[in-house]
Amino acid sequence: METGRQTAGSRAGQDARVSIGLDRPPPRPVTKERTLGINLSHAALRLVTGAFILNSGIGKLKLDKEHAAGLQSMAGNAIPAVKQLEAERFGKLLCAGEITVGSMLLAPFIPARLAGLALATFSGSLVTMYLRTPWMTEADGIRPTADGTAFAKDVWMLGIATALILDRRRR
Repeated sequence: METGRQTAGSRAGQDARVSIGLDRPPPRPVTKERTLGINLSHAALRLVTGAFILNSGIGKLKLDKEHAAGLQSMAGNAIPAVKQLEAERFGKLLCAGEITVGSMLLAPFIPARLAGLALATFSGSLVTMYLRTPWMTEADGIRPTADGTAFAKDVWMLGIATALILDRRRR
């Protein structure tokens, strides 16, 4: 028999294996690390960050026009298009965005990469706002001023997003 050449019998056997799923690797056993549909190494990252962002969004549910305008002005440094919105509408959209991102991080049925992408978008815009607002950084444009320290800490969320997105463990 020549190598590399299949006979009708060997193809039929292979087709039978494929049709009943024998060609797939066996499922991974349930371990302590893989319970409740969420990787427990991600749980702390998602729980703390999600609760923080969700709380921030809930706090903005009754945002007045003045505070919304102040937030809009800062956000306009990162995303100029938001300057075109009415301040109240911007405040409502910001509130909804924070509640959505926080909820995605807290929901165990949302895949880590999807939650990480949402967090990366959110935190990336905050870091951009920080870097583009002159009074938030020192003359070097990176180190925070006393007023910018509260915003500079948003870099940790970008790091968490990166960890959630890049985790390559087989699911």
